[in-house]
Amino acid sequence: MTEALAASLPHTIAKFKESLLPSIILIPGISGNTGAGIENVKKSVKQAVGSDILFSNN
Repeated sequence: MTEALAASLPHTIAKFKESLLPSIILIPGISGNTGAGIENVKKSVKQAVGSDILFSNN
């Protein structure tokens, strides 16, 4: 779903945060990138792996 739509549905998205399905992936919309999608991917990877392996500067 777009980042803008997700911003308007925070309580709905929160209900599914700990569920395996559905998987909610945020993508930039026509209005541009807010960075929310990348931030969510970063948090998910860090939680799964225990370290920021995708976006670290090391």
